[in-house]
Amino acid sequence: MKEGKRHIAEGAYQKDAFKAFKDWGFILFLVLGILYPLALYSANSMIGPFLNEVLGVSLDSVGVYLSVFGIGAVLGAVVGGPLMKRIGRRNSILAALLLTTIVTAAMALVPSAGLAWVVVFVFGVAFGYYETVYMAMGMDFSDPRIAAFMFSIIMAVGNIGIGLGQPLAGVLVDGMGFKAMFLILAVVHVLSLPLVFGIFKVRKEGIPQ
Repeated sequence: MKEGKRHIAEGAYQKDAFKAFKDWGFILFLVLGILYPLALYSANSMIGPFLNEVLGVSLDSVGVYLSVFGIGAVLGAVVGGPLMKRIGRRNSILAALLLTTIVTAAMALVPSAGLAWVVVFVFGVAFGYYETVYMAMGMDFSDPRIAAFMFSIIMAVGNIGIGLGQPLAGVLVDGMGFKAMFLILAVVHVLSLPLVFGIFKVRKEGIPQ
């Protein structure tokens, strides 16, 4: 896809571009970038142990389940772009949050290894779809004059969420069990919903709706 022509000056480094970090929409987006991966990646990392220890799936079969997750993630990413173009940024991130909430809670309630195939696949779709929407919004918020720097900050903040969530998931599993862990992480997604409305309410001019 060809990029439209633009003057070099539009993308040239300017110190004033760092004022973009003061934008409240961007700040709220960074908070979302911590909470969402905290819950999403934590739940994702526990799928294998959950299948093995709770549903009795053998370790070699767990690998196949996770391959199905990967197929779902690819599908979610492929669908994410066109769907985001059709329904907009805000509705896309809301849809991603709601889908992830439902499938994370479903992991806690899945009664058998047979039904887990479906839940794991849909979890993969939700994962890939979220990643696509989140990165697209990260590009929206990145000022062209310091785009690489801003986008790297957005990705780094997401890694903070992942780093905080992994040990949290382990603590929850040890203390309350896998099912409670999945339900608590689903609640974290629900609590993230007001952030999305806040982001688009105070976003800077030029950020797509």
